[in-house]
Amino acid sequence: MFAMGCSVTIEQVWSHLRKPFAVIVGLIAQFGLLPFASYCLIQTLELEHLHSAGLLILACCP
Repeated sequence: MFAMGCSVTIEQVWSHLRKPFAVIVGLIAQFGLLPFASYCLIQTLELEHLHSAGLLILACCP
């Protein structure tokens, strides 16, 4: 990942910042939909507290 990040040019970054739709969708999915989906999964499977916390933390991490 570090090597891939080093190969990104300034022009590529600016092109994504000019049209931020994909970035916004990605952020909403990562910090909104994934935690909500994991919460629903936790409630459906009735997991133990420790497993629930682990799953929720994993869902919130980028």
